[in-house]
Amino acid sequence: MKRESIDIAIVGAGPAGIAACLEAVRLGLSPLLVSEGPVGGLVHAARRLDNLPGYPGGISGSEWARACEIQLSEARIPRLMSKVLAVAGKEKDFLITTSREIVSAHAVVLAVGTRPRPFPVALPHGPFIRRDAAGLPSRLEGLRAAVVGSGEAAVDTALNLADRGAAVTLLSRAEAPRACAALLGELSTSEVRVLAGTAVCRAAEDAGTVRLLQEDGGEWTGNLAVFCIGRESRIDEIRLDCPPGTRGILTAGDMNRTTDRYVLPAMADGRAAAFSSFISITREA
Repeated sequence: MKRESIDIAIVGAGPAGIAACLEAVRLGLSPLLVSEGPVGGLVHAARRLDNLPGYPGGISGSEWARACEIQLSEARIPRLMSKVLAVAGKEKDFLITTSREIVSAHAVVLAVGTRPRPFPVALPHGPFIRRDAAGLPSRLEGLRAAVVGSGEAAVDTALNLADRGAAVTLLSRAEAPRACAALLGELSTSEVRVLAGTAVCRAAEDAGTVRLLQEDGGEWTGNLAVFCIGRESRIDEIRLDCPPGTRGILTAGDMNRTTDRYVLPAMADGRAAAFSSFISITREA
């Protein structure tokens, strides 16, 4: 199936893709949002977003994502729930091949987001060993949970699980977790147990019991483990015959950044990509 050509295809429904869609509509373009994941993307795993204007008390990632979904719906932005397989140049347009149909667009914004960086050893597949908090039950009372990681995502996730009632241990390879002052302040007054300078070398899961083996010979045993050890771009999952930076192919969000992967910079990238697309399209017209 192939639909009629649109102005701009926006690949990815995270903060960058959301901002690109809304800016495209503001500029009078006809966008199509293409994503296999939910609106908001990884922001659903965020316990609280503290630096968004208009939310002085902060807002949970899931609440913010739901508000964005409503805004996209009210703007009548069509959405294709599908995985993008390839992007190819075709005369003045681009053909975006998805798992459901082929889309023709004058411009493409790639805001594909990230996937978890591989752990040095293979992790078991199952519901008790996770890579983020998205999709976990809202109540975790009575469970012992471990979070593996040293950065802001690990600290946020540890506090998130503690909020849900779990007894949480944060296993940090670094001598001290690294996060913004607000999160570290909350961590210091929380009941989260921090084991700094602790490197996990192996994970095992059997019948709901998770075991984490440490390089120093120690062992943690509990019910749930979340590994927050970094993320990497997913762009290699899409076959591109025209690289990013080619006329009409814009990138936004995590694709542009190895650090500073936060909501506000991603939204700025998305808005800028949509505006650049608008300039390119109107010049050609």
